[in-house]
Amino acid sequence: HMALDALDASNITTQFMACLSDGIAAPTVLAGKLVPPVDRTCIAWMGYVAENTWDVGQNDIVKGNLSIQRSGPVTKTYPA
Repeated sequence: HMALDALDASNITTQFMACLSDGIAAPTVLAGKLVPPVDRTCIAWMGYVAENTWDVGQNDIVKGNLSIQRSGPVTKTYPA
């Protein structure tokens, strides 16, 4: 949450990656870039956090909304 708040305040464009549930391996970082695992479908893109809001009600769960503004193409990788 703190990292997303910092990105929201900075408007810095960074790499994002979503890895699907067809595998369990985590992405790695090599030379400052996210590298997708070879046995899992992943979707990567560059973008910045356009909005990161929280909604905290009394005696309720914390809810949030995150908007990422994409900048450039989306890259998809599939299991080998």
